[in-house]
Amino acid sequence: MGPRTPVAAVRAAMPAFLPLLSDANLAAKRAALLMLNSALHHQAGVVAERVPGTVMPALLAVFDIFIERVVDLGPFKHKVDDGLPLRKVALSCVYTGLDRVPERLDLPALMPKLAQACADKAEDMCLLAHQVVARVCAVQPAAVLGAADAVLGPLETVLNKKQKQAQAGHEVERRNELLRSALRTLLAISAIDEGGEIRRLEDILEKASKKEHLAEMMAAESAQK
Repeated sequence: MGPRTPVAAVRAAMPAFLPLLSDANLAAKRAALLMLNSALHHQAGVVAERVPGTVMPALLAVFDIFIERVVDLGPFKHKVDDGLPLRKVALSCVYTGLDRVPERLDLPALMPKLAQACADKAEDMCLLAHQVVARVCAVQPAAVLGAADAVLGPLETVLNKKQKQAQAGHEVERRNELLRSALRTLLAISAIDEGGEIRRLEDILEKASKKEHLAEMMAAESAQK
């Protein structure tokens, strides 16, 4: 789907396509989420009217899909979460929706799910969730303030997590990327008019400023604004 796809064709496909967001088949559900993200990006007007009643309930449900299984790789076993790809695409849909149809999104209902995503075991999910929360700060700051405690918890956990000894170079950089992302999100919340009055946020940033490596990252992030 692209900007040149006939609007009439996309509109006609919506009644058949949107129910797949709730399909039990994970592949079908993921394909539907990808198409939704594309529709929101290229032809938001076609799907906008269906966001509150059809799209939002489906997206909220996706954030609770956790399907973990153990894969036997011979010498060792590896845990796989088949719900992760779905949750990541759902986050992408929310991010696109914030740009294209922000007035159609139920952000107060979404904020607990975004806070949950910020605490996800998958770092990729956390990074994307941080971006979405920062975007909400700009689009509907009141929604973030209303869920401040829920969001600040996992962000604080990122900053407080101790680095494992003898990590490889790429692991250290990955860890630093997550730290920078959490700090960037905290600063976005702090930049909201009433954000600076949140005592817990003040405490988190004050503690971060007393740790040299975090203080340097925070200064670098602040300088980019």
